Amino acid sequence: MAYRILVPLDGTEIGKGVIPYLRHVVARPDAVVTLLHVLPDLTEYAQSHIDTEHGRAASHMRDFISILELDPDRVYCEFRMGDPAEEILKYAVLNAAALIIMPTHGRTGLNRLLSGSVTEQVLRRSHCPLLLSHNCGDRPPPADGKALFERILVPLDGTSQGFSILPVVEDFARLFQSEVILFHDNSDLSKTGGSRAGDNTTLHIEAQHARLVDEGIKVSMQYTDAGHTVKDILKAVSTSQADLIAMTTHGRKGIDRIAFGSIVEYLLRHATRPMLTLSTTPGPAAGHGDK
Repeated sequence: MAYRILVPLDGTEIGKGVIPYLRHVVARPDAVVTLLHVLPDLTEYAQSHIDTEHGRAASHMRDFISILELDPDRVYCEFRMGDPAEEILKYAVLNAAALIIMPTHGRTGLNRLLSGSVTEQVLRRSHCPLLLSHNCGDRPPPADGKALFERILVPLDGTSQGFSILPVVEDFARLFQSEVILFHDNSDLSKTGGSRAGDNTTLHIEAQHARLVDEGIKVSMQYTDAGHTVKDILKAVSTSQADLIAMTTHGRKGIDRIAFGSIVEYLLRHATRPMLTLSTTPGPAAGHGDK
């Protein structure tokens, strides 16, 4: 079965920020890539205008493919009209996407996550994992041929929802020969509630550690009692020299939303590493027909 990677593009140069990451992820022999450009609803415009906008999008896609330097048989191009987030989410569901790769727009643009940006909507509602690449940071992605994600930091809150990111992390760790760092804030994350298995959070994290070791994955654990979850995660990213932050976002309201929902959004604004995320409470797929 093909490993289907969906890459939404918007016709801007920002989209090219995903290329270094995409080149590495498609190292999987079963990977195929779909480039998706969602045009605004142009049904009320003249056909000449529609053709012009479609032509611009197609030209941008061709430019993207030429830079990507991937076997054309592994790249597909799709166009849709309508709301970008809805069309991305719908396409991902209907075509069984295994991963969505999207760029973030840097610190300034990321502030729009809190006011309903496309990235935020996809982040919260996607049924499949997202790899969000930063176009700002203290170091660029490594060049082709060098390790991309040597160390993956995985903040865990002890809930079953939090653990659900681990199968995705395992795939990345095997592909990139990564070290997985399980990180837990004993003092602060214990307040998140959710489906915690009793009071044995540390034991459950240690059990996941043992399981990953048995799977042949290099793994370590880090704990903190400082009680400043976001700051502690950012500090752990720095001290461990992590190349990727992987975590779930679960709950869109209430205390779960306050916990791991807002943490993910804060990290997207302030971390200088790409993030691998998975929503454990995805929204429904869009139900309207294709345009």
